[in-house]
Amino acid sequence: MKQILLVEDDGDIAALLRLNLEDEGYVITHEADGEKALHLLGQTHWDAVNPRPDAAQR
Repeated sequence: MKQILLVEDDGDIAALLRLNLEDEGYVITHEADGEKALHLLGQTHWDAVNPRPDAAQR
C-alpha cells in the first residue's frame, strides 16, 4: 500500500482529503503540526511528500 503523510492544520480539509485518499486505497497519516510532520518524515518511507510546506499558499 502507498503511504501518504498528510500535513494540514485545517481539520475539515484534512478529513475530506483523508476520506478521498483512503477510498483510493492509500494509507494516510495526518499531522496538523509542521514540526511534528518534519520529525515523521525521517521515520518511514513516504510515497508522497509535499516539497514545500507553504506550496498551497503560493
